[in-house]
Amino acid sequence: MKKIILAVLLFFLSIQPVFADLTIPTTTKVYFEKDGKQYNKKIEYTVKCYGFSFVPWKEEFFQPGEYTPTKIYSYSATCPNYGCEINENYYLNYVKIDYCDLEGKSDDGAFKIKNFASEPITDCSKNDEERSCQIRFDIPTDKTSLIFLDMHPNHENYDAVEYVKSKKIISGYPDNTFRPYLGVNRAEFTKMLVESVFDKNVIDNCIQQNVQSDWGYAYFKDVDRNAWYAKYVCVAKNKNIISGYPDGTFKPEKPINLAEASKILVGAFGYPYDSSHQYDLWYSPFIGVLSDKKAVPESVETESQNLRRGEFAEIIYRLKENITNKPHYNCCPTGILE
Repeated sequence: MKKIILAVLLFFLSIQPVFADLTIPTTTKVYFEKDGKQYNKKIEYTVKCYGFSFVPWKEEFFQPGEYTPTKIYSYSATCPNYGCEINENYYLNYVKIDYCDLEGKSDDGAFKIKNFASEPITDCSKNDEERSCQIRFDIPTDKTSLIFLDMHPNHENYDAVEYVKSKKIISGYPDNTFRPYLGVNRAEFTKMLVESVFDKNVIDNCIQQNVQSDWGYAYFKDVDRNAWYAKYVCVAKNKNIISGYPDGTFKPEKPINLAEASKILVGAFGYPYDSSHQYDLWYSPFIGVLSDKKAVPESVETESQNLRRGEFAEIIYRLKENITNKPHYNCCPTGILE
C-alpha cells in the first residue's frame, strides 16, 4: 500500500512543473487603440475565455474529443488611460483555452472584441517571484466592417476565413458569426470542399443527371436525395473523390478527422501521390502531400484529430492560394512497408 501511495505522489510531483501556473504577482500593461491611434479614455472591460478544464487522472486529460467550449476563466478591470497597469494573477491550472472574448464600454459606448486570442494575456516574461505582461486591443469602429462578429483581424484563421467567405466557399450563421471552433461533419466537409473546386452548374445538376428519378437516395442509402447536402455528395461520388463505407453508407453526421479529410482533399484537388509502396498507415501518402504543401495548420496535432471550421478554412485557403509561409502540421511517419 505504501508503494502505491508513493507512486501516486511521484506522479503528481512529475506533472506539476509541466502544468502548474502558480498564482504569482502579475502586472499587465493594457493598450487600447482605435483607428490605429491611442485611446486615452477610461474603459471598463471584462475578458471571458472559453475551452475545457481537465484533471490529469481522467481519460480526457489530453484529448476531450468533440466538445462545446464553455467559459472556464474570466476577469474584469478598469483601464483609466492608455497603457494602464492591472494586477491579475491568471491562475490557469488544468485548463485548455480555445479563445477569449472581450466586452468593454467607455464614454463612446459599448463594444465587443470576439476571439482576440487563445489566452487572456500575451507577451509575458516572468521569474520565480513575478510576471510582467502586456496586451493590445483594437476597438472595432464599425461592426459591419468585420467579416464575422467572432473573427477579429488578429485571429489565427482570419485571412483564411476572409478568403473562403469572399469566394463563397463557406458562409456564416444567421447571427453573423463564423464559429471557427465548431467541428465539421462529413456532410459539411463535402459541401465546402466541392464548392471550392467545382462549378455551380456541375453541383446543381448532379442529382438530375446522375441519380435515377425513382431512387430515394443519392448513391448512399443514408443520403436522402432531397437532403441539403445530397448534391455535394453526388458530385464527390461521381468524381470518385469519396467512396463511403463498406455497408453502403456515407455517415453524413460523423465528424471528420485529418486522416479521412486528407484522402478526400488530395482526390478533389487532383494531387499526385506515391502509390508504388505499400503503407502500413493507409492515410500516410495523402497526409504526406498536404504536409509537403504546408497546408495543415499547427493547431491540428494528430491524424485522428477532428477538424474544426477554422482549420478547414485554413487548409482550403493554403491549397487554393499556395500559402506556404504559415506554421503548419508536420507529417506523420511515412508508414512505408519495406
